[in-house]
Amino acid sequence: MNHLVHAPAGQVDEAPASWLTRIALSQGITISDLLSTLPSPGGDVDVAIQKPEFRVGLSKFGLNVRALHAANAVFSSFRIGGLEPSRFLLFDGRRPRYRFCPGCFSSMRQPYIPVHWRFTAWHYCPLHACAMVDACTNCGSTIVLPRSMTTAGPKGRGVAYLSSCLTCGYELSKVPAVAYSPKLVSASESWHNTRLANGRAVLAALYRGHVWLSAEGKALPVRKLIELERRGMLPGKVLSFEGLGKQP
Repeated sequence: MNHLVHAPAGQVDEAPASWLTRIALSQGITISDLLSTLPSPGGDVDVAIQKPEFRVGLSKFGLNVRALHAANAVFSSFRIGGLEPSRFLLFDGRRPRYRFCPGCFSSMRQPYIPVHWRFTAWHYCPLHACAMVDACTNCGSTIVLPRSMTTAGPKGRGVAYLSSCLTCGYELSKVPAVAYSPKLVSASESWHNTRLANGRAVLAALYRGHVWLSAEGKALPVRKLIELERRGMLPGKVLSFEGLGKQP
């Protein structure tokens, strides 16, 4: 089978669904056309990155799935730890859904969707000291991938970058973000900070393949995350930042 010409390389922290969406655009085809040539991912393209048959199908087109280093690591830990995706990942039906950071989109030369934006517990961007945004403020649409960029946007005319809303075409880097600094909150809000820190630590645990708890003083199996999630120690799907550490 021939290699795809001008297919974009995956970014080290990119979500597989984001990469495949950009690949389809580079070939001028719909995401359905692209996926029809591959073994079925079974509904969740991100998690399917661990399926051997899916990886082989991608390699036949000359697509280097190993470039998605973070996704490979975290979803491998999902499989090893027996983690249920619905407890840790954002979904729209069966398809991957993502929050976004306007500041990150502004700084990207070639916009893509990082894999950590998919995680329920990832509510805060430490790079830009702001809350993650759930939806386009212009039309209310969320980021759901994979999706055909060639037929996205107003009247289905297509969009060029994943930093544009795939429904209305609005530039998501312009969405106002809620500034937030954990150092500015009061002592009474320390539990909020703790849960945010734990949420960011989830990705580190999945990436490294073990959980480190300061109280235990040792590395624990990644399946320990199941207990932490059930005990409410991780932020859930909804977490309000209103009034917390907002900067002038």
